[in-house]
Amino acid sequence: MTRRLWVWLLVAACAALALRASRLGLRPMHNDEAVNAAIFRQLWETGRYEYDPRQFHGPTLYYVTLPAVWLSGARTYAELSETTLRAVPVALGVGIVLLVGLMHDGLGKRAAAVAASALAVSPGMVFYSRYFIHETLLVFFTALVLGAGWRWAQSRRLAWAIVCGACCGLMACTKETFVISLAGMCVAAMCAARRLPPCDDRDTARNALHCAAAIATGAIVTIAFYSSFFTNLGGVPDAIRALGFWAWHAGTQTPHIHPWYFYFERLFWFPTTQKVAWTEAAIGVLAAVGTGAGLAGKWLGPVNPRLAQFLSIYTWTVTAVYALIPYKTPWCALSFLHGMALLAGIGVAALCEFFKGRAARLALGTVLLAAAAHLLWQCWNLNFNYFAHRRNPYAYAQTSPDILRLADTLERLRRAAPGGSNIMIKVMAPDHDYWPLPWYLRAFQQVGWWDAIPDDPFAPVMIISHKLNAAFDEKTDRAWRMVGIYELRPGVFFELYVHAELWESYVATMAQHQDHLESR
Repeated sequence: MTRRLWVWLLVAACAALALRASRLGLRPMHNDEAVNAAIFRQLWETGRYEYDPRQFHGPTLYYVTLPAVWLSGARTYAELSETTLRAVPVALGVGIVLLVGLMHDGLGKRAAAVAASALAVSPGMVFYSRYFIHETLLVFFTALVLGAGWRWAQSRRLAWAIVCGACCGLMACTKETFVISLAGMCVAAMCAARRLPPCDDRDTARNALHCAAAIATGAIVTIAFYSSFFTNLGGVPDAIRALGFWAWHAGTQTPHIHPWYFYFERLFWFPTTQKVAWTEAAIGVLAAVGTGAGLAGKWLGPVNPRLAQFLSIYTWTVTAVYALIPYKTPWCALSFLHGMALLAGIGVAALCEFFKGRAARLALGTVLLAAAAHLLWQCWNLNFNYFAHRRNPYAYAQTSPDILRLADTLERLRRAAPGGSNIMIKVMAPDHDYWPLPWYLRAFQQVGWWDAIPDDPFAPVMIISHKLNAAFDEKTDRAWRMVGIYELRPGVFFELYVHAELWESYVATMAQHQDHLESR
C-alpha cells in the first residue's frame, strides 16, 4: 500500500471516529440497546452467559464489551454509562473504514480512498455505529472476511485462510443474518471462479487444505462462543435451532413487516417535506456505476476485474435477499450498504477512466465534493440534531427524549425519599412494553415489573402505561398523584404516580434548591 493511501485511510478513520464518538450519550437508549445491556450485565456480574435462541442474537457483542467496561472503571451496573457501551460499536465502526486497506491492490488507490470516505461519512453507517446493537459488529466481521479472503486469493497463504475462517465464525456468533452475507459471498465466488483458469493437482490440494483449515477454525470459534467457552454446551444446538426460529420469525405478522422497497426508501429518498428528503443516493448511484463497470469489465483502470465482479454480485445478491424478506429493520441495511460503499469507490474509478479530459475531470471532482459535503451535512444533522426525530430514517422505534425528563424526575424523587435508592417503584405495562425503562431505573434497588395492574399495585412511585387506564389519582382520594405523562416512544405513553407525602417532600426539596440558587 502506498504512503498516500495510508494517509488517506487514516484521515478517513479520524473523521469516522470524530463523527461516531462525539456526544455518545446524547441519544436516549433504544429498546434493543437496553435489552443488550441487561444481558451484558448478567455476563459481567456473574461471569455466565447462556444463549437464548428465541429472542436474542449471538454472544460476541457481550464478550467484546467486557474489555471496554473493565477499562472504564465502572464498578457497578448503576455506574455504567451509555458512552461506555456504545464505545464498542464505535471502535468497530472505525475499523470498517480501515479494513478497506486489505483490498487496496484490488481496488486501486482511488477506489479504496473513495470507499473509505463513503464508509466514514455515510449517515446510516455513523448512526448505527453509535448503537449498542449487533449490526456494526456483523459488518465489521464481514468486512474482515472479505479483506482476508482477498488477501488469501492474492497470496495463497494459510494464515489468511485461518483469519477468514475465524471471522466467518465470529459472524455466525454475532447475528443469525450472517447466513445472508455468506450466501452472497458463495454466489459471487462461484460466478467469479468461472473465469479463472483450471488449477493443477498441487494447487487443488493446497486450496482444499486451506479451505478445511478455515472451516475448522470457524467451527471452533462458533462452538467456543455459543457454548460460553465450553461451560454451556447446550448453546451449540440452540444456535442451530435459532436459524429455523428466525427463518419462521421473518415471515410472521409483526410491526416489522414492510414492503420490499423499505430499505431503498430509507437510504435513498426519505422525505422530510414535500421538497426535501434525506438521501444517500450519491453512494447508491456511484455503486450502480461501479456495478456496471465491474460486470462489463470496462473502464476499471487499476481495479481488479474479478474483485469488481465479485463485489457487484455479492452486494446485489445480499440486497435482493434483504429486500425480499418481509421482516425488516433499518439497521439490517448496513450489510449491503457496506458493499455499496465499496462499489461506489469502483464507480468513481470508472468515471475517472471514462472522463479523460481536464474539464470533465474538474466537473466530476466538483460534483463528488458536493456529494461528500451533502453526506457530511446529513450525517451531522441526523446524528446530533434529529437523532430521535420521527422523520429521521434511521430512528426506528426510537425512545423519546422525554424519557430523560422522566429519569431526571425519578432521580430527584430518590434524593427526596427517606430510603433513597431503596424506594419502591412499580412499573406496569401490557406485554412487558416498558423497555428501555430498566436501563434508566438501574440505580434503584427495589423495582417491580408487571404486564397488568396487580392486586396490590401501590408503591411510593408507580410508572403505568396509559393503556391500563389506572386513574389512581381519582381512585385513592388523592393519596397518589399523577404528576406527569411521558412519551416512551412514538405512541407509547406512561403516567407517573407519586405518593402525596413523597411528592410534597420532593416539592419542598425543589423549593429549597431554588432558594439556594437565588441566594448565590
